[in-house]
Amino acid sequence: MTIVTDQSYDSIIIGGGLAGLVSANYLAQQGKKVAVIEKGKKLGGRAATTFVQQSYLNLGPHALYIKGATYQILKELGIHPAGRKPQLNGKIILEGQTHPFPSSPLALLKSDFLTWKEKLEFIKIFSQLLKAEWSKAGDVSFTDWLNEKRLSRKNRIVLQSLLAISSYCSESDLVSAPYAIRQLQLSIKGGVLYLDGGWETLIESLENLAQKRGVLFIKGEMVKKIKGSFPAFQIELSLGRQVGGKTIINTAPPLELQKIAEQSDKFAFLSKLKPVKGVALDLLLEKDETDRTSFSFDADHFIYFSNHSRAASLSEQYEVVHVFGYGPTASQEQMEEFLDRILPGWRERKVYSRYLTNLAVSNAFPNRTTMRIFEKSSRVVEGLFLAGDWCIDEGILADASASSAKRAAMEAEQWLRGENKSEHRSVI
Repeated sequence: MTIVTDQSYDSIIIGGGLAGLVSANYLAQQGKKVAVIEKGKKLGGRAATTFVQQSYLNLGPHALYIKGATYQILKELGIHPAGRKPQLNGKIILEGQTHPFPSSPLALLKSDFLTWKEKLEFIKIFSQLLKAEWSKAGDVSFTDWLNEKRLSRKNRIVLQSLLAISSYCSESDLVSAPYAIRQLQLSIKGGVLYLDGGWETLIESLENLAQKRGVLFIKGEMVKKIKGSFPAFQIELSLGRQVGGKTIINTAPPLELQKIAEQSDKFAFLSKLKPVKGVALDLLLEKDETDRTSFSFDADHFIYFSNHSRAASLSEQYEVVHVFGYGPTASQEQMEEFLDRILPGWRERKVYSRYLTNLAVSNAFPNRTTMRIFEKSSRVVEGLFLAGDWCIDEGILADASASSAKRAAMEAEQWLRGENKSEHRSVI
């Protein structure tokens, strides 16, 4: 078995997605020698972007929260994402009827979706959401939290729809109230950016920055086994090579960690995590300026539509549209029928389509069980640190990936300085 040249790394990072690149940059910024191992030929993971017909398509809908951890961390690293906030002119379908989506108190007052009594109730709960201390919402699900508020059925559906749009998760009974409230606050208070050129622009910026700081990228090789512990790890690669390092940051999915860990039985509890799945229909359509709808949500079937071209620069000639179905069994036929309703004539305008099944939204539902499993797994092997969308102490989705990546890099750097007993703390 051969050793990769210059194999004495301070830290080896498994996975070249958003989390891996954030960790690499923070460690390299501190002068550490870093290697990133990515099983694919390209970096990015779920943040990859496809270039087709002179247009940029993300893997399903993506949004960067302006007040979220990812945006803050990118700014810390000197990266300033380019894009625009989408307009909130949307529609909601409930019981077969289409209504303007009440995405703000003003839109609500103009809508015929709710009665005046329901409108007053919504404004009250909307105000409570904005002021709530999310961390004190208790160890209950968002469903239970809504039940405690005794809201009308329609107001419950609006709030569950807003959570589904902002988290890509429709099962509010599996989402802890603190995470749901925080995500809704991020959505309401700061809004989101749709990124010019797609999310791969972030990946390219992070990769270029890391390369300037001397980070080595090993692409197209899978990790077969992680052996050892701090300060003498050895990683076996699929092509027979071996890489050595003092610390490891794993950003691969938790079930992959369970397979590649030398003492895999110690990570058996990771199998309790339930991933969030969905399906996506990504489309390029000929432009039509007569309809300015930016998003729609089918509350009867839980299907979400977003026209990213309404905000981001993704194609000069076409509109870039994403339709997302919640759950791994969402039907393409239902998604297309939903489009027939909100975008009549879309089939004649279609230039390109792609249907992505079993799409990984997140490696675990954002709840206290996931958090406890993350904390437990962080203590199994000395010098092995974890990051990814299931490491949810500072947010969910990309915000979880970026914030846990920064925290993992800080903890690895402390161990490399000989400060091995640092307490877990927030980094945002």
